[in-house]
Amino acid sequence: MEAVDYLTWQHREIEQALRDALAPAEHHHRDEENKLFPAVREKFDDARREALGREMQALQLRLQAGGKPRRAVRQQTAAAQPLR
Repeated sequence: MEAVDYLTWQHREIEQALRDALAPAEHHHRDEENKLFPAVREKFDDARREALGREMQALQLRLQAGGKPRRAVRQQTAAAQPLR
């Protein structure tokens, strides 16, 4: 029975750790959906958004070709750039 209790406790600990790890990503996603994307739709027309999307895809491919895209982007972005 102790083994079952231990596994139940361990399961709860893992679930909580996952929730804690995902919380910042979920917050980021909500901010994008509720703030960033509406602001981009308001400021940029369809053509500019399409061009921006192509630029972002090209950057992603270049970073992936370099091998460590997450590290490279993190070093480049201390803060979000203002929308122009």
